[in-house]
This record gives sequence, C-alpha cells and structure tokens, in this order.
Amino acid sequence: NSDRVTLTTGSLQMKDGDLVAIDVSQGHIGIGEKGIDALSLTDLELLGKTIDIAGVIKASRETRVMVSAGGQTYQYKTKEVKSKGETYSGIAVDGKAAGSMYAGKIDIISNDKGAGVNTKGDLVSVDDVVLTANGDITTNKVN
Repeated sequence: NSDRVTLTTGSLQMKDGDLVAIDVSQGHIGIGEKGIDALSLTDLELLGKTIDIAGVIKASRETRVMVSAGGQTYQYKTKEVKSKGETYSGIAVDGKAAGSMYAGKIDIISNDKGAGVNTKGDLVSVDDVVLTANGDITTNKVN
C-alpha cells in the first residue's frame, strides 16, 4: 500500500534505484466516468501530455491532487514541475461536466504554450485551487 499514487505517460528517471524525476513528452491519460477514489492518499498526481477527466476525483481533506499536462519534467521528491516550453494549440486538461474534484488542495497545470484548461465540473478544495495555463482557462465552479 502507498499513500502517494502517480499516474503518468512519462519515462522514469532513476538514480541508485530511487525515482528522481519523470520526463513527459507524449501520451494521454483518460479518467473514465467511474472516476478515482483517492480518499486514502496524501498525494494523487496525474502527469501526461494531455489529460481528460470524465468522472469524479474524490479525495480527503489532507490529499493534494495535482493534474499536470504538457511537456514537462517532474521532480518526484520536491514535487516541482518544469515546463519544456513546447507549444500545443488544444485543450491540455479537459474536465467534463461530471469531472469534478474534491480534495484538500488542487493544482491543475497546463505546461505547453497556448494549451488550455477546461473544467466544467466542480473544483472543491479545503485549501487552494491553483489553475496555471499559458492558454485559455474555462471553469464552472471553484470553491
């Protein structure tokens, strides 16, 4: 069992048997209508070139949910995202009407230049909801 789950399309960068970073250059993550139950986690991280969320991501008040799309290098221990500065003209993170998120903290990041974030579902957090994009951001309800 683990209190941290990372779903990624990236390649793992290892050093002495430890995960150091994740390099994302391509790939799609799709969360279906049944969503994700992350109630027992402290961290849920989704790292892909593009990400679609059609179901509810439900987490506890202590859980950090991070959705990061685009070309990026993710430092696993420090949880830092570094954009590769690539360009993408579409929607990088697409949250459908049922794609709501409930967590302690929510970070949604679109790393590529011109790439947008579309969240039609509710974003409900005890702490911060942070949306970062170098393209259009469309939201429905943020609490």
